[in-house]
Amino acid sequence: MPRASTAPSLPGFGCIPPDAEAGAEQQRPAAPGTRAVRVIGSLPRPRSTTSLSGLAAVGALLLAASLGPACAASQSARASTGLAYYVSPAGDDAADGTSPATAWQTLSRATAAQLPPGAQLLLEGGAQFTGPLAFTQEDAGDPSDPVDVGAYGQGPATITAPSGSGIVIYDTAGIQISDLTVAGQASPPQGSGINLYNDLAGNIKLDHVYVSHVDVSGFYDGISIGGGQGTSGFSHVWVSNAAVHDNLASGLVSFGPAFDPASPGYAHSHITVSHVAAYRNLGDPAQTSHNSGSGIILGSTSGATIAWSTAYANGGQGGALSEGPVGIWAYDSAGVVIKHNLAYQNRSNNSRDGGGFDLDQNTSHSVIEYNLSYDNSGPGYLLYTPYSNYADKSNVVRWNISSGDSQVNTQCGGIEVLGQIIRAAVYNNTVVMPQRPTTAPAIPLVLGSGPSGTTIRNNILLTYQPGPVAYSRAALAPSAVLLQGNDYYPAAGTWKILWGGTAYYSLAGFRSATQQETLAGTAAGFAASPELTGPVLGLTVTAPGGGGTGFMPGSASPLLDKGLDLLALFGINPGPVDYSGYSVTSSALNVGAQ
Repeated sequence: MPRASTAPSLPGFGCIPPDAEAGAEQQRPAAPGTRAVRVIGSLPRPRSTTSLSGLAAVGALLLAASLGPACAASQSARASTGLAYYVSPAGDDAADGTSPATAWQTLSRATAAQLPPGAQLLLEGGAQFTGPLAFTQEDAGDPSDPVDVGAYGQGPATITAPSGSGIVIYDTAGIQISDLTVAGQASPPQGSGINLYNDLAGNIKLDHVYVSHVDVSGFYDGISIGGGQGTSGFSHVWVSNAAVHDNLASGLVSFGPAFDPASPGYAHSHITVSHVAAYRNLGDPAQTSHNSGSGIILGSTSGATIAWSTAYANGGQGGALSEGPVGIWAYDSAGVVIKHNLAYQNRSNNSRDGGGFDLDQNTSHSVIEYNLSYDNSGPGYLLYTPYSNYADKSNVVRWNISSGDSQVNTQCGGIEVLGQIIRAAVYNNTVVMPQRPTTAPAIPLVLGSGPSGTTIRNNILLTYQPGPVAYSRAALAPSAVLLQGNDYYPAAGTWKILWGGTAYYSLAGFRSATQQETLAGTAAGFAASPELTGPVLGLTVTAPGGGGTGFMPGSASPLLDKGLDLLALFGINPGPVDYSGYSVTSSALNVGAQ
């Protein structure tokens, strides 16, 4: 039965006050240790005895089901292949379950049946069933011949969970789930709507779990993908066309054991999240040790993709005071691609985080591209680590748009690079910061003191609020952070960059003093109005892939074809298209995301 996992390490310190040391190593609270709670139903967190007792009740229910009269039928089912089993409120658990006319009645009966590879488990569409529905090592297991779980008749079936999780996949895989609504009913919320967990010994990755066309709400986490021992976890997990909403801690999360920078390993590989909407996952007020209230989080995974998904109206009610949630982000991972997504109106309950997108602690060789972030409390795009362990390296942020971000957390920027970030490349993004009702700055680019070998090129940095267009905590040398070919434009107030405590009031003065914005001894960069088509603020986009029209440079823009040739000059392939999907060539790039 699933045990309590080590809780995922979550991000924080996503914004820096002017008097704080950005990027300095911070010590997070230790994650709660593994707790031997032998129940199917949830990955318990240190919240309350009520939650744990509810999970124990789930375990007892499943144990009773496994010892009931279903055992003989289960054995015959296991010896069969290609079978279909039906569940209906009008059914009978003593029936054979092999047709709608002889359907089983309860999910406890379905859980007791040991389903072989290739079997189907179909719930009556439009009907409601009390969960949990659980699959263990005795079920499925063949990625080439998966067990299919879905609905028959009209519409999706609904699984309710009075306590714990709704659907549990424990130490097995080769399962496909579709056309279900999964609704938690516990107060406060418990478990996960769909809970994948592997704590097998031997660093085993269980292959093939597909989840599609599901609606999950009312749980602690909507969909959870966990590994509890070594690098054991899951591979080839696909979550698509799903809504994960009104959960307490997160919409979708993956996690594994603590990251070891001396020997990096990941519980999961090849997770794909596509066309998922994560919204109104507001955070746990009782969780004060780490943040909660994010939309989509991938931790302890390699080779993952989040695409064409939306995170909005998440966060704002978590109990942590020193860190906050993010719309879509990754941590303790490698090779993650976050592309073509939308994050807007995500919140934090404090002055940290609450942003759109983030590559967080111990993440490497990952990419954030072709995304739109707007009207979030915190930064649009964040690269952050609290650790000095050389694990955050070779990440890319390109072809993204940030509009009106850092709305509430005024210490944040549109793009932030904080902590020991190594060899990151930030290029061809457009950042537009809003005018504020106060005198607090709205800074397009914020840098901490820890980066090295990081380059920032061909970006539009535009603010409508008087104040700096860029801020660095330290007087970073070009070897630490190199700025080249960017456009810095304050639409209001005086041109200013704050760099290590010194204010510069012209691009020429900044260039001369810092050797930034130079290329082979010649001047680079711009301090000109980008002449974007508009509108660039007050967006109302609700689906990924849109909203880019207003950020295109007009025919009179001085930034047309003025981007640095990234391939010829630096060996960086900028990719085939810009934010809106128009073809680009490295020798004729515009400055900005369009």
